[in-house]
Amino acid sequence: ITLNSLLNACAFARVKGGEGHAAALLEVATDAFEMFADGEFGSANSLTYFTMLKIFNKFLPMNDDRTEKMKNMFYQCRKNGYLDKKVFRQLEKGIPANELKL
Repeated sequence: ITLNSLLNACAFARVKGGEGHAAALLEVATDAFEMFADGEFGSANSLTYFTMLKIFNKFLPMNDDRTEKMKNMFYQCRKNGYLDKKVFRQLEKGIPANELKL
């Protein structure tokens, strides 16, 4: 199973049972991403960053924590040279317009 396949499954999961299940799903996705971000099992690409942002949009409420997580993911994506239109679209969906000055 590849990282992007796992993240895609998380992004399209239907969470039943409230915040606890969403938190568990976020933890799985974040832990998997961090393993790849370290380069231990491969590396992330633009699809990886796009999918992580999609997961944040779906499972985190619109608040400062979500904005911060999305900004950090954006900066990491930019640093690694994987910015594309899909990544920007997810940012626009997930960060308040007044915060989008990256």
